Amino acid sequence: MFCSNRKYNEEINLNDKMKQSSSIGYLTIIIFSLILSCIEKDRTIQNTTITVNWDNFITTQNLNSIVLQNITDSMFIPTQIHISKNLLFVSEKSSDAILHILNIATGQYLGIHGTRGAGPGEVLNAWKLFSPDEETIGVFDPELGKAIVYDIDTLLNENKYSKEYLQSGMINSNGVSIVDENIYFLSNMNMPESRILYYAKTTQGLNLEKKGQLPTLDKKYPNFQAEEERSVVSHAKLINNDKIFVVSYYNIPMMTIYDIKSAKEISIVGPDKFPEPELFGNIRYYYSSYISKKYIYLLYIENKKEFDYTSSTILVFDHNGEPVKKLLLDTEIFQLAVYNDSTIYGLVDGTETSDFEVVKFQIE
Repeated sequence: MFCSNRKYNEEINLNDKMKQSSSIGYLTIIIFSLILSCIEKDRTIQNTTITVNWDNFITTQNLNSIVLQNITDSMFIPTQIHISKNLLFVSEKSSDAILHILNIATGQYLGIHGTRGAGPGEVLNAWKLFSPDEETIGVFDPELGKAIVYDIDTLLNENKYSKEYLQSGMINSNGVSIVDENIYFLSNMNMPESRILYYAKTTQGLNLEKKGQLPTLDKKYPNFQAEEERSVVSHAKLINNDKIFVVSYYNIPMMTIYDIKSAKEISIVGPDKFPEPELFGNIRYYYSSYISKKYIYLLYIENKKEFDYTSSTILVFDHNGEPVKKLLLDTEIFQLAVYNDSTIYGLVDGTETSDFEVVKFQIE
């Protein structure tokens, strides 16, 4: 159940097209006058809101970085980082192939794989990486409206893809997930009565289902038109680990956890207050995110400069939305992935020695 530079400012602008849904639900008024409507066929979700502040992160750890030089030397313009089957994947924006692969256990660089193009099994823009299961790696291309899934062994040995999902509705979603052959993706400002959409596999084919609702900020920004407000709050990222989904928001201090197995939703607001009207839509909060079997890791932008997207602060929550700890890195990153809740891998932009680096941090 669901409720509601050269860089990657593209990340912030990928969420606008589509139109409206209806469903059965109820309305709950929550902290900061944030209104979320939650709906699902034949039942009502368990809805919880947690407001956090900085004092809730009782444990703080300082982590030092180590540069992974072998994969760093092979990159041109990396965009995303992900872990599946004890391998580190880094998507590449400027090459005929699309996925750098590193063996985490041995540190061996396994080369760059996959094919760039517009044909079957090919990708133009490896925008997001995801894991349908532990044996596969998925690549989402919003430009082509497709998701490619690779069996990892086949990718390494034969450089071939396994499955291709073509759905125009996925265009401009900032993230895609595939669970039990259902394709999940984000709605946008033109569909305010839904937050997450998915194509459910039925005997008649794929059927589009709609869940949740975009957050609305009741009278907090009275000088903004409804369309302008929706445009700002629609920018979010979707990730999952099996049936636990997380939507983290770029422009407001909020993330929401959805457990589609138990029909539970938890919204977390904080640790900062909502931005002042003059900064609404111009500063970032949650930028990159990763979910393991136990924890949620969120790269949080503490330095509230306009359009900043790198940070050295990672906030860790459990799957119930409870704060676990704050991690302070010695190097700012713009993307993260986590291995076995013990090692953080990050992408660094613009160092003295190279344009981009892959670094790792050992969690104590």
